[in-house]
Amino acid sequence: MAVLNLDHVQEDRQTGLFSATIDDKVKNLAKLALRRNPVLIAIKDEKQATVTGLKQGYFTCPLERRISWLYKMLKKAKKLKVIVFFSSCKSVDFHYEFFKVYCKAPVLHIHGKLSQARRKETFESFVEATCGVLFCTDIAARGLDIPSVDWVVQFDPPTDVKEYIHRVGRTARGLQNTGNAVILLRPEEECFVEFLKIEKVFLDKYTFETPTEAVQTMLEDVIENNGVMKSLARKAYLSYIRCYTKHKLKSVFNIENMDLALAAKAFGFLKQPDIDFLSTKDKKRSR
Repeated sequence: MAVLNLDHVQEDRQTGLFSATIDDKVKNLAKLALRRNPVLIAIKDEKQATVTGLKQGYFTCPLERRISWLYKMLKKAKKLKVIVFFSSCKSVDFHYEFFKVYCKAPVLHIHGKLSQARRKETFESFVEATCGVLFCTDIAARGLDIPSVDWVVQFDPPTDVKEYIHRVGRTARGLQNTGNAVILLRPEEECFVEFLKIEKVFLDKYTFETPTEAVQTMLEDVIENNGVMKSLARKAYLSYIRCYTKHKLKSVFNIENMDLALAAKAFGFLKQPDIDFLSTKDKKRSR
């Protein structure tokens, strides 16, 4: 990322600052970059925080069915352009390898630990594609203009409501364009919908056909017999749990009401890997 030293910018200038959401970081940047008494131009719908062309909803999915649901979702959307958000780089890597190698899905991936050259190549490939899937972290939630995205899938929860808005902003971009978004929630997390309502984001409750267990069975077999994939799965599982322990909205995304053994099953483990950063109480709770 380029760094701009404002001391090197001439005094006689006109500066514009654009943001989809205004938080403390943006306000602090405005104080540094803009002159005193800047003109604020807000373009927003008083009734809702997201664009009218966006159809968005949530699906309540048990932990152990997540991978099967995603497989079926991507299979149905094989002629469309889809972005799937994960909570960590390690989770992106694991799901990318599984879907690309074992499910033969047309998947690309991008996250902050890839080199700039690889990120640029992936971004350009996905921009030019007419269909396909991009697995990513929130590095792709802001500042990227990708045309004709049909679906945004939030496979893992966003850090907060503002991040949710940035993620879904990858679709339905431009005047009169349309798009779709869905967030996957555990049954215990449905109250996140109420948090979104406070910020004028309104979700429908979606229903999907129950997926078969064939993909879950395949995943478990892969993890049992492939050392490389088992290592990727363990790192992804631990990073998934760690994101919950650090989540800002602990009243919603709460590690204490999560069955850690079932969460491990979502990554293909029949036996839950040890988690060294959790308390003994939390470890016993899920076994």
